[in-house]
Amino acid sequence: ALKDDSLTVKLIDFASAVQVDEACSDMAGTMPFMAPEVMDLAGPGEAPPYMPGCADVWSCGIVLLELLGGCGCLEVTLGW
Repeated sequence: ALKDDSLTVKLIDFASAVQVDEACSDMAGTMPFMAPEVMDLAGPGEAPPYMPGCADVWSCGIVLLELLGGCGCLEVTLGW
């Protein structure tokens, strides 16, 4: 299941399934679900490290948006 007994949502990415409790500067994840600060790592120049927990909250919001909207809303809007 993708939630635990207390109904906490679990985001799973089997390519990089590790717990990180400190600032991170590695880009990982699926593009339509990435937080803006994670996507910044792919751009030109130096991007500051981001907090993975905050990026996970963004990803949960995108999952919720897709569940409520019934489609890949960002994929359609941004053409991904």
